[in-house]
Amino acid sequence: MANKTPLKFDYDDTTPSALAEFTSSDTVPIINGGTGVSSLSNLGSIVAASVSATDLSGLTVNGMPYPPTFAYAQLTTNGTAEDSEQNIGVGADITSIESNGKHIQWNDTDKQFDVSAAGTYECVVRMVATVNATTDVTIKIKNNTDIKNSVVSRVHSSIDPTETTLFAVFTAASADTISATTTDDGTQDVTVISGTTLAVKRLL
Repeated sequence: MANKTPLKFDYDDTTPSALAEFTSSDTVPIINGGTGVSSLSNLGSIVAASVSATDLSGLTVNGMPYPPTFAYAQLTTNGTAEDSEQNIGVGADITSIESNGKHIQWNDTDKQFDVSAAGTYECVVRMVATVNATTDVTIKIKNNTDIKNSVVSRVHSSIDPTETTLFAVFTAASADTISATTTDDGTQDVTVISGTTLAVKRLL
């Protein structure tokens, strides 16, 4: 079937006088169900302006909230010196930010993130630590008790503080926890210091 040009009424002042085909300069406004533009080449700027003027917060797309969920915690004081395994943040004052507490939030009592929605999460830990002498410190990212990534970092008292970054992506279920821990090799007490950060965001 051939393409057809829509018809319109031509007017004498305010009185319809004849039928006529749409011309290249005619448009149908958005309020009346049209695009408001005379060609598709002009449509992109209209859509972009409409989206930018619309508040999209609070939407859910394929089970994911918009804007994407994240939680962030930062040590503002030094943590407790310890050689056995403990969560990063123990003994420290923490400042935290949460974009959506319905999905993930910082648990300052247990020094961990509490997950409230199943999904794929990304965790990034930037640990800054000091010791009294050279030692090896194991840093772990955990989903509950399951180790998702770990690294051994050499911390040297003559050049500390030492900064180590660890990253992991994994699936987590509702009511899971996400934490980062430190464990010394048994010879020194490690102090995780102010400026250390932990961040978790939901990817899927």
